[in-house]
Amino acid sequence: MLSLGGTLSLLMTHSGYLQVRRHGFEDFWTIGGMVVVALMGAFWIWAGSDELKRAGGAVVNKPGFRWGRLLTGIWFVFFALKSHFAPSAIAFKADNEGEASGMFFGTVLLVGIGLSFMVMSIQPRKPEVQQEDSLHTVLGK
Repeated sequence: MLSLGGTLSLLMTHSGYLQVRRHGFEDFWTIGGMVVVALMGAFWIWAGSDELKRAGGAVVNKPGFRWGRLLTGIWFVFFALKSHFAPSAIAFKADNEGEASGMFFGTVLLVGIGLSFMVMSIQPRKPEVQQEDSLHTVLGK
């Protein structure tokens, strides 16, 4: 996880530098995409460092807010809207009305999936039942 986060962050830093050097801050979609990917890289670094702490025997509390789900939802929504409103030059183009409506439905579906991930990230966690307590309940002790 640490290497994935570091690679994503390094990639976004380098491509962000090249983008600003060539074009400035003109294109919202490109800059926004780099921010989303950089946030994902920071999340993977944070999650990897927590896993290393757990592997070392330290007790790491789980956060009440699920950052991974929130960032995944942002990822889905941002890139679905980007491909709909600012498609790349090599993106598929609709040849007829059926294809256009299918592409629009795909965008709506991805935005819906992303929004559901965002909503799931703010729902409170269910209390975890410890294995020992549930065993005593079954045995009647």
